[in-house]
Amino acid sequence: MTVPMMTMSEAFLYLDFCDFRIFGWEITERSLQHPRSKAAKAITERWKEILRYAPPVDDFVKSAMEGRPVHELWPEHLRKEVEFSINTKVPRTTNEPTSAEFIADMHACGRTDWMLPEFLKSHGRTA
Repeated sequence: MTVPMMTMSEAFLYLDFCDFRIFGWEITERSLQHPRSKAAKAITERWKEILRYAPPVDDFVKSAMEGRPVHELWPEHLRKEVEFSINTKVPRTTNEPTSAEFIADMHACGRTDWMLPEFLKSHGRTA
């Protein structure tokens, strides 16, 4: 899935969007497991690994502004999972950054700048 070249402001919004998608998938996958199970702990450890190897903000923003795939900034062994997380809608609307429920919650919490540019409003395939 490709994204267009974007402004710096859009690139920072895209960074937040990607973070919300990655975290949304961790929540969704973990909710399918018993909270104390090895599977749930493994999901959280994988999420922590994705965060640990996340690119510096400046590199992410530069890549996004140039329209390059940002998942390629992660190490090779994480790219497929990061690409899936960014480009696939989270099935739980509470955790999906393009859903009306998520946007309403963001505005209710004071994040009134959460206005998706056109290219993000329908971004992502359905899981």
